[in-house]
Amino acid sequence: MAGTIVFQGWEPIKGTPAAVKICMDSVKIAAKELNHDYELIDQDFFAPSYDFMVGKDWSHLSRASFCRNWYSKKYFQKGYDSVIWVDSDVPVRSPSALVVPDTLHVTLEPQYYLDLNDHLFSRRQADLITNSVLKYSSISQVSIFLNAQIEKAMNIHKEEFISKTAMGTDLYTALGTYLGCDYFKDIVFATKDMRRLLVEDIQTLFVKYKMFTGRDLLAMNLCGSLLGESEFERDEFERAADNFLSH
Repeated sequence: MAGTIVFQGWEPIKGTPAAVKICMDSVKIAAKELNHDYELIDQDFFAPSYDFMVGKDWSHLSRASFCRNWYSKKYFQKGYDSVIWVDSDVPVRSPSALVVPDTLHVTLEPQYYLDLNDHLFSRRQADLITNSVLKYSSISQVSIFLNAQIEKAMNIHKEEFISKTAMGTDLYTALGTYLGCDYFKDIVFATKDMRRLLVEDIQTLFVKYKMFTGRDLLAMNLCGSLLGESEFERDEFERAADNFLSH
C-alpha cells in the first residue's frame, strides 16, 4: 500500500466546536484533492496512551504528543510511504499547502510573526520546531528514531519528557537537525495579533504576507489551545477560521 495518508486526531469531551470542524473539513478536502488517504481518529484518539499514562491526570498535550507518533508508526506498518499530521485548528485554503518533496526525511512548518508597528511579517527566530503540521517519512532512520522514542516514553513516566522532549518539539527539532528537513511553504503560526487581523482586516493579512513572501498564504495554525473558554474567544476562533477559508 504505497502512498500518503493525512490524519488528524480529536477526542471531544463536550462535542466538537464549530471552528474545529471548519478546520478539519478543510484538511479532509485538501487531502482528497491530492488523492491522499485521510483519517480522522476521534473517540479513540487517546486510546494508545491509556496503557501506560495511568495513576495521574495526564494532560491532553502529553497524550496527543504520544499518540500522534504512535499512529504514524502504525501507518508505516500498514505500508504507507509517508504520513502527514495536521492539528485540528489548522484551516487549509489550498491543497498545495500539503505538497512537499518525497525525498525528505521529515518536513515541518516555518514560523512567522506579525510586526504590528508596520504590519510587516518577519520570520520567527526559534530554536525549536513546532508540531502542528508534520510529514513523517518511512525512511528507515526516521522509523528507527520514532520507534526508540515511543519505547522510551513508555518507560519514563514523566509528563514533561513525553509532551516536549521525547514526543514533542525537541523530537522534531532533533529529526530536522540530524536527519535533515525542509519546510511546508505558506503555512504560518497565528499569533494573537494575526488572529485579530483574521477577524477584523483579513485582506491586510493576505496582502502583507504576499508582499513579504511573493506567495499566497495557504494554511495557518490558529493556535486554538491558546484561547480561553469564554464565549467571545470561541466566537473569535470560529470567525477567524471561517474568514480565512472564505476570502
